[in-house]
Amino acid sequence: MIIRFFIVVLFFIATSACTTKELTPDELRKFVIDDSNGLTQTVLSNGYAVTCQYQPTELVFASEILLEPKTFIQKRDSLRGSKLLYFKLGISRGGKDVEHYFAKDFEKYKELVSYLSFELGNEVDLICERDTVSISDFIYTPMYGMSETTNILLAFEVDPQFVGNIKLIYSSSFFSFGRLEFLFKSFDIRNAPTISQN
Repeated sequence: MIIRFFIVVLFFIATSACTTKELTPDELRKFVIDDSNGLTQTVLSNGYAVTCQYQPTELVFASEILLEPKTFIQKRDSLRGSKLLYFKLGISRGGKDVEHYFAKDFEKYKELVSYLSFELGNEVDLICERDTVSISDFIYTPMYGMSETTNILLAFEVDPQFVGNIKLIYSSSFFSFGRLEFLFKSFDIRNAPTISQN
């Protein structure tokens, strides 16, 4: 009887540990930002703070479909198992976005916007185990001083069944960072919560 009880308890613990939690979009954003979950890392270099965050696919498109739960569920289900992995790269200086820092020099500001819009993607790679994955796409959205960080969304095509660690490497010629590395565990990425249907 005690052995049977012990087996039932172990089974319950094992299945509950493997169950992905469902959160609201705001709760999921907070979960991603929390350093203890292994999905956000920050490096200081050359006077800049550079943050790299894994972005669950559902978070990437959640803001586009707040209107209809049915549409959200359909799109969410179609993206499950997607080969795209998303990361958000955030760059700031002195607690403000980098556009603010370069705003005093119009020529330098134009160079910055051109770099963030067209060139940054050439300086980012993802390493899954031993394979180097080039960026599939990236999006820079100017915030015009409305954010403390300049954010760029990065997308990489990766086998959804990958295991081991992945490393995002950013070597910026514009900011003179040198080589920055952000290491993530596939376990943390695959076990990130999803957005609830309610």
